[in-house]
Order: sequence, then C-alpha cells, then structure tokens
Amino acid sequence: MSKRVGVRDFYGRVWQEYADPRHHPITAASLSLQRDVVARCMLEHRPERALDLGCGPQPVIRPGQAPEVVHGDIVLEMLLQQRAREGSRPVCLDARLLPFRGETFDLVWCGLLSDHVRDLAGWFAELARILRRGGVLGMACWDRSRLPADRYPQDREMAYTTSQGDEFVVESLANWDQALDRLRRLDPCTQVRSYPVFPEAYHLQVAFSSVPRDGAFP
Repeated sequence: MSKRVGVRDFYGRVWQEYADPRHHPITAASLSLQRDVVARCMLEHRPERALDLGCGPQPVIRPGQAPEVVHGDIVLEMLLQQRAREGSRPVCLDARLLPFRGETFDLVWCGLLSDHVRDLAGWFAELARILRRGGVLGMACWDRSRLPADRYPQDREMAYTTSQGDEFVVESLANWDQALDRLRRLDPCTQVRSYPVFPEAYHLQVAFSSVPRDGAFP
C-alpha cells in the first residue's frame, strides 16, 4: 500500500538510492544528461558563483566548475555526506524561501524541482532576487505528456517504489507550462529543448533564461 508523504519526508527517505543506477536508472540517466547540458552553459557564461538548487544526492554542478559552487537542498543528512565526499559547500534550505542576499549568484540551476512548488509566482520572485543582473536561470522538468500515468497519477502526484518494495506518493504538479511562462516573462528569448532520456516514456525538458541587465523584472 502506498504511503503519501511530504516533499521533505519523501527525499529524506529515498535519497540514498534515488540516483543509484542499480535501483533507478532513469533518475541516474537524467542527472548525467543534466550535468552535460549545464556544463555547456557554464562554459559559455563562466559564472563566478553558481547555485545547484534542489541538488539531490548527485549534484549537477560539481565543485570546481565555478570559483564558488553552492549546493542547496532540504535534506540535511544528504548534504552532510555530500560535503564529506566532495568538499562542496552545502546549504540546507527550503527552495521557496532562499537564505541568500540579493544578487548573489551568476547562475542558478533547478533540476526536477519546479513540479514540487505550488506558488510559482513567489518562487520566481525569490529566484530573480538572488540572481545577479545578466545572470542565467536554468530549469529541467519531465515532459508529463510522455510519463507513465501509473507513476504520475492525476497530474498531481509521483509514485516511487524503493529497492525494498516500499511505495511512496509525493506531490508532483504538472506546472511546467506555467513555469515556462514565468521564464519567458523574465526573458522572451528563453531557450527550451527536449531531450529523450528513456525513449517514448521519459523526456527531459530544459530551459535557460537570462536575467535582464537593467533589473526590470516582470
């Protein structure tokens, strides 16, 4: 029987195997793709300070890819192990209310995170606040139209089965179109691409926007 849990509780329970290709190859493949895509973006823009928001157990942005890299997530135990393993700078946070000063980062990456956020307007205001003028905001989300309905029921949830056979259900909203609308208000030239991760079932949608240099946020 499935157990419905909150976002913090869900990732607190599954993070140790969430990106393990032995248990969940789709997630592992998605993270590998995100690393390649974001690495190309970082080579182009050369950020001084980068934030991997909702970094998970296997961050997309690695220490050393920018002079300062911050990994932010909601699960403290995961971040502490990550710091010990990779020497990263972890910050335990709620992505909806960010503990950073305004105009802190040149690049912010949010991978597979937006579907856990109900208040997109408030969240985008926070993201815009911490980004420097001329910085880059990147996001990734699954293409819901291709996902198996039993894993993502009613466009409001995600079902996840652990390696021990426990099944959890966590809120996961079909809000990518709304998020993309917000990105395009920020930058009408927002770049959007779709990448197949597992053919026909799992396609990753990726978008990059530039923050206006004049600070005129929508």
